[in-house]
Amino acid sequence: MKTTFLASLFSIADAASLVAAGDAPPHANLPPAAEGTPSMFRPVLNVRDFGAKGDGKTDDTDALVKALEAAGKPDPANPGRNFPATVFIPAGTYRITKTIAMDARVQAARIEGEGALASRTGFRTMLIWDGPEGGHLFNVRGYMALRLGELALDGGKKAGTLLRINSIQGIGTGLWYFERLHLANADTGVELGADLDNCASDMTFVDCNFRDLKSAAFRTMANQNVDYVFIRCIASWVPIGFHFVKGGNAHFILPAFGRVRTAIKIDATGGGINGGVFSITGLQLETFNYDSEKKRWLMGWID
Repeated sequence: MKTTFLASLFSIADAASLVAAGDAPPHANLPPAAEGTPSMFRPVLNVRDFGAKGDGKTDDTDALVKALEAAGKPDPANPGRNFPATVFIPAGTYRITKTIAMDARVQAARIEGEGALASRTGFRTMLIWDGPEGGHLFNVRGYMALRLGELALDGGKKAGTLLRINSIQGIGTGLWYFERLHLANADTGVELGADLDNCASDMTFVDCNFRDLKSAAFRTMANQNVDYVFIRCIASWVPIGFHFVKGGNAHFILPAFGRVRTAIKIDATGGGINGGVFSITGLQLETFNYDSEKKRWLMGWID
C-alpha cells in the first residue's frame, strides 16, 4: 500500500529531497500548514488509496474501515516497518451505510479531514450516514488516545448517535482530543458510557459545532464519565446542549448556545459518585428557546 506524505508549504519533490538527504525540516521552524493539509510533516494513510471516492454516491464504508484497520499495523511491503498511524480523509462527501466500529485492535492515533467547513462552498470533508434509521456513525469501545479533527459528521437526518463511545471490561477509553468537528442532523452528537459504567473520560473538545440534533449535543451516561474540557464549542438548534446523566467534572471556556431549551443539564444523580466541579468561563448566547422565540432557555438545570 502506498504511503502518502503531506508537508506544509513544501512540494512533493522538496519533501522527497529532504527525506533522501536524511534531513527533516525542524518542527519549530515549520510555517503554518497550507489549507487542506495535515499540520505536521508526517506520513499518512490516505483513504483514497483504499478505494474511497468521496463523491457522495459511492458507499465508502469498507474503504474507510480498511484504512483504519491498516493504520499503525505492520506494512507487508516493507518488513520491519509499520503503516502510518494517521488516517487522512481528503475533501469530499463520504457515504457511510454501516456503523464504523473501532476497538483496541485498531491502531489509528489520528483521523483527520480537510476541514469541517469551507466558506461559500459548503463542507470540506463530510462523512454522512446513509444506513438504517437510528443507526450510529461511529461505535467505539475500549480505545485510548485518539485525535479526531477537521471533519463534518452528518447523520443524514436519520442517524441515532454520531459518536458513540464506551469502555469495555478491563479496557478503558479516554485521552481523546477533538478539534474543529461539525456534528449535525442526528439524534445525538456524542454519547458516552451507555454500555458500561466505566471510563469514557478525559477528553478535550476545541472549536466543535453541534447543530440540528434531536436530543442532545453531548451526553454522559456512566459514573466514571469525567474530566471534560470544552473550548469555544457551539450548541444550537438542539433541545439540550450538554447533558450529564452521570459523571461530570466539566469545564467550559467561551461556550456559545443558540436555540436550545437547556444549555447544560445535570440530572438528579448529580453526576453520580464522580460529579466533580462544573465551571464556565465566558459565555455567548442567543436567548431564544429551541421551541419558540417567545420563550427563553435555561442556563442550567438539575432534575
